Amino acid sequence: MLGPDTGFDSIGDEPIAKPMAKLLDRLDKENKLAKTILYNVNPRDNELYATMIGNFQDGSAPGKMQYGAAWWFLDQKDGITRQIEALSNMGLFGQFVGMITDSRSFLSYPRHEYFRRLICNILARRWNRDSPG
Repeated sequence: MLGPDTGFDSIGDEPIAKPMAKLLDRLDKENKLAKTILYNVNPRDNELYATMIGNFQDGSAPGKMQYGAAWWFLDQKDGITRQIEALSNMGLFGQFVGMITDSRSFLSYPRHEYFRRLICNILARRWNRDSPG
């Protein structure tokens, strides 16, 4: 509706970004793009995913497009930290879905606590870095 060069750009590897944008755009144009969470497993794609979700926010629902939690190869301290940093630098952290787990076992509780502590540390570090004085 707005045309080319209107600021809806993504960072990243064109062989990944272009087909993803094409698919999401087609769904969007056909009014078939539901609330969607995008996940990646390669840390090099963090910024691509964090910017891609911004291209398809249409105001129909807060956080219609979301960048899912770090998982699989990224589900460890550095992976989670880099994913959260990419999201907070490129997107809107306030709509972040948080941690997921594929387990309902008792042992998944420590994973949630680990994630919560990492988020608190990331936010505290950012707050201290960005605060005046």
